[in-house]
Amino acid sequence: MNQLHVSVWLRPEPVAAQMFDELIRRLAAVHDTPSFSAHLSVVGDFDDHEDVALERLVRLADKLQPIDVELTDVRCEDVFYRSIYFAVAPKPVLMDAYQLAVKVWSRPGAHAFFPHVSLQYSRLPLLLKRELASTIDLDLPMRVQFDRISLWCTDMSDLRLWREIGSRKLVAG
Repeated sequence: MNQLHVSVWLRPEPVAAQMFDELIRRLAAVHDTPSFSAHLSVVGDFDDHEDVALERLVRLADKLQPIDVELTDVRCEDVFYRSIYFAVAPKPVLMDAYQLAVKVWSRPGAHAFFPHVSLQYSRLPLLLKRELASTIDLDLPMRVQFDRISLWCTDMSDLRLWREIGSRKLVAG
């Protein structure tokens, strides 16, 4: 069995995913920061065997439906994985998805859930992050449907090695 460092992501519907991916690439190009696929992390930063993790992904997907997420505003932090991001309105359905993922992966000590959609990962000074964030021209708040659950190999030593291992479309009720 192949053990990997993994994360479980909700993925936006295809039109929004393309728009967010283009925005992420544009922001990354300004200061040569990493590019990545648009997502909302559900649980992450843990090791699992690939085949077991894929089975768990199927179990999780079978219990979830597409989730409408409200992106409220653009924020910046002095945190690598939340450099620039869309804040997400807290909804019980998101917390339910998180708690279900924690249960499926038997991760009772998982990190606190802070739903957001990252737009940049960087160690840039906060002032530069704010300048970049000010160039984002979207009407917020915005509702986006997240209709896929994905399992990613997220080697924390190099984002260029991140790859999707499996994905399942979420089906309404």
